[in-house]
Amino acid sequence: MRATPDKLFLMKVFTVAVRQGSFTKAAFEMASTVSSISKAISKLERAVGHQLIKRTTRTLELTDIGARYFDFAARLLEDVSEFEESMQRVGDEPFGTIKILAPGAIGQLIIAPKLPELMKTYPQLNIQLTLSEQRYDTFDEQFDIQITSVRPPANARAYCRQLAARRRVIVGAPEFFEKYAKPDQPLALETLPLLRYQGQQVSDTWEFQQGEQRTVIHPGRYFVSNSYPVVLQAALSGVGLANLYEYLVREYVKNGDLLTCLDDWTQETRFVYAIYTHKREASHKIRLILDFLDKVF
Repeated sequence: MRATPDKLFLMKVFTVAVRQGSFTKAAFEMASTVSSISKAISKLERAVGHQLIKRTTRTLELTDIGARYFDFAARLLEDVSEFEESMQRVGDEPFGTIKILAPGAIGQLIIAPKLPELMKTYPQLNIQLTLSEQRYDTFDEQFDIQITSVRPPANARAYCRQLAARRRVIVGAPEFFEKYAKPDQPLALETLPLLRYQGQQVSDTWEFQQGEQRTVIHPGRYFVSNSYPVVLQAALSGVGLANLYEYLVREYVKNGDLLTCLDDWTQETRFVYAIYTHKREASHKIRLILDFLDKVF
């Protein structure tokens, strides 16, 4: 389906209705009528060739295709809006304050090392980076951008950009493997000193899969910390094997400071998202930070 001006308007109606959770609220926000909102969405569904919303007397529930289409439409509309705004701001240097909330490990190991370069490029931009291990299921509106592994529901009044896949890898220092042979099966890990992260929503077991074969191990309590940087430092020192997210150890593996093992086994993949509200007066700064986050991940 080509995104003609008419279809862009229908997408706008659709995304507003989903975020508001009702045709009535959508009609109020768009200064329209419930009948007009309903007709616009029906027209969009005919153009798409699929039902997007299950209509009930109290709520709007997205179909599976509707959820996928919502992500597409919201991102497209955002890109159109921000491109038009960027054309009006050509030559303008971003300024003011941008507030970012991130988990401790991501902020300390991924974002902070790259921030000085961004700050030198845009000296008029004030960055407030807050690190927290608290799990946020909803967007904290005192921040402009929130980095999290929790994807917001489709009807949340926030936008979402996927930054990275969270895939765990088993890593150890070269000196560790001078003392111990590399394990060729997950169960062999239980005979080795293991370094474990312990935190909110984190299982005490490590689960591996290879084809149809699934193996679960219990890493024990040789070394446990609620800080990913601490676990990483322990792995770098050569005292044990750690199970860490690939993006946290990528540079260390590239430089040869850490080696991976059990590479032909996979673990559950989760994702990292940047969540933000569309504040028009701040969107130029937000887009800049989102592009920066895309690069560092």
